[in-house]
Amino acid sequence: MERKDIRTRSIDESIWRYLSKDTFRQHLVNLEETTNAVPIAPQYFSAADWLPASPHDPNTKYSLPLAVEQRLADDFASLVAVDEGAQSVAAVCVEQHLGRPSLTLRFAALDISLNNETKTALEGWSSILSTVDADREENGSNAMKVLYHSIVRLHRRRLLARLRSSHWEKPKYLSKSHKKPLLKDIDNLIHRAQFSYTRKKAESRLQVEKHLRDLVSTYQAFENISGNHLEYLYSLVAASFEFCSTASIQDFLVRLEDSIGSTPTPQVASAIKSLRQIQKNASYRRIPISS
Repeated sequence: MERKDIRTRSIDESIWRYLSKDTFRQHLVNLEETTNAVPIAPQYFSAADWLPASPHDPNTKYSLPLAVEQRLADDFASLVAVDEGAQSVAAVCVEQHLGRPSLTLRFAALDISLNNETKTALEGWSSILSTVDADREENGSNAMKVLYHSIVRLHRRRLLARLRSSHWEKPKYLSKSHKKPLLKDIDNLIHRAQFSYTRKKAESRLQVEKHLRDLVSTYQAFENISGNHLEYLYSLVAASFEFCSTASIQDFLVRLEDSIGSTPTPQVASAIKSLRQIQKNASYRRIPISS
């Protein structure tokens, strides 16, 4: 693994020649304070209209489908965006080599440049995935556990921030903000479930409410611990993944999204946002399983 020079143009040709680094950094700080470190909603674009036909046979053994390639790039981009705040972003380019079946991932990520912990973790993940590919049956389970724990350790600060946990040390620019913990938002989900199912679907509603209450118990137990909370964080992420994987919760999310007209009510929007936050917690378990 090697770091590429971030300067791709000379100073005279650079797009930053009229903007000093200090000015750019100050603009970034102002943006982060204005948005409370919450990025704008993602936009989705279809590649059907602009993607050229592949020069390779679509039946080629090692040809990655576009959906798989995009998911792989998105997953790794999320894994190397480690720090809190709007400045922690990343993009990943996936290169597939058909002669000798292999992949090359190229990262554009601030955290890799500034944080040796991220670079070291990324090198470790590459080694683990190579081992699993060589002998999936024997080494797969242990290797995936090591990979999972490594991901959670690296992202523990971001996880605590998303949970708005009592274990989280707020950055200075958020010292005056007071948001309730994510587990308190789950109460709104339980309340919202009552409006998402008819009487004939009462059994489905009860299943959703049970899963939500079980998740609240897990999140609350995490808040109540003292001392080293890392082992409990592994369990919390795993519980979030199991929660998001259940058919009843997936159906609940679809019902919430389908209930939206031109503009969602604040209650529905809040419920969907809470589920999305839980999904982000769950992704740290989903990614190593699906790698």
